[in-house]
Amino acid sequence: MREAYISVIVPVYNAEQYLEKCIRSIIEQTYSNLEIILVDDGSTDESGILCDEFAHRDMRIRVIHQKNGGQNAARRTGVKMATGEYVTFVDADDYIDLNAYEGLIQRMETNNTDIVAFGMQEEYLGHTVHKKNHYPNQTYNYGEMKRILFPTMLSNGFFFDFGILPNLVCKLVKRSLWENSCIEADESITFGEDADLTFQLLVNAQSVQVIDYAPYHYVRRNDSMMWKGIKEGSIEKLENDLLRAFQRAGVKDILKGQLDDFITFVSLLKQPKRIADVENTLAGKKIALYGAGGFGQAIYAAYGKQVTVWVDGNYQKYSQMGGCVCPVECLLEQQEAYDMVFVAILNVEVCQNIKESLVLKGIEKPIWYYTRQK
Repeated sequence: MREAYISVIVPVYNAEQYLEKCIRSIIEQTYSNLEIILVDDGSTDESGILCDEFAHRDMRIRVIHQKNGGQNAARRTGVKMATGEYVTFVDADDYIDLNAYEGLIQRMETNNTDIVAFGMQEEYLGHTVHKKNHYPNQTYNYGEMKRILFPTMLSNGFFFDFGILPNLVCKLVKRSLWENSCIEADESITFGEDADLTFQLLVNAQSVQVIDYAPYHYVRRNDSMMWKGIKEGSIEKLENDLLRAFQRAGVKDILKGQLDDFITFVSLLKQPKRIADVENTLAGKKIALYGAGGFGQAIYAAYGKQVTVWVDGNYQKYSQMGGCVCPVECLLEQQEAYDMVFVAILNVEVCQNIKESLVLKGIEKPIWYYTRQK
């Protein structure tokens, strides 16, 4: 029986520290009918050299060196060069189980679907979380996709809880879907690139198979805790890309409200001043900032001159950051230094519990946290 040919695309940018583990997890697969396309996106470290060395050792590897254009540009280059019947991606600082493609291709070929959407293992600080799609394991035709998947695809009822994981790396896609769909992904987008491509592919597919199988290992690094800005206009471009795709596919009415929720979340994490509730609440205030995760870092980047106290329950973890993150007890000791406490956490239930705890500790200043307005 003929084995299907899979194109595995790896965008590479300054990943020399992790690249060998990533590539070895691909070349040592139990399923060997692969082409491996390494797109060196203008790396300034030794990543490009490592890619070439692996290509000399394994004839299945092809290396493309290009000027830095961002992740979407690297992925599009890889897809253009791909010759496999199926396309999938691995980020250069991640890795996959050695039997990943054997299990995935069996499911894809058995059910003849355009996309297999699988799960992932998120690894961070010694902990692993199994992330999966929020639908029963089965194959959905287009009618079932519109009726079952699309109504909760971008928002599963909770803020930024996707029905289908937005990560492109946990999808196996027919190459013909890429070729026959009008995928428009602005290469200048620097946040949300995965969601941009993933959801455009999904609304153009005629069938999707959802499985819990999670052979992909997404490794969060310590430096990923650090807030990174985005190019001006990126959020608007991301929203416009997806709106156009949904309009062309005739599903804008189903997905527009969910897209609004998604864009709100992206704004909170990257440009919180775009959110009127946040800006109106914090404007002119001396702020005690509770939380040093992604949301807290975004608030500090936007309102740092107003932040007089910054605390977190795991403050030691964030000692490397520019701001001085202190123990929560500092809120009580420095009440005269701030006008209000802003809890920079996006889980409302957690925020409520924190608020109650702070009141019991004796915090008398107003305590505010963001709640989504419908």
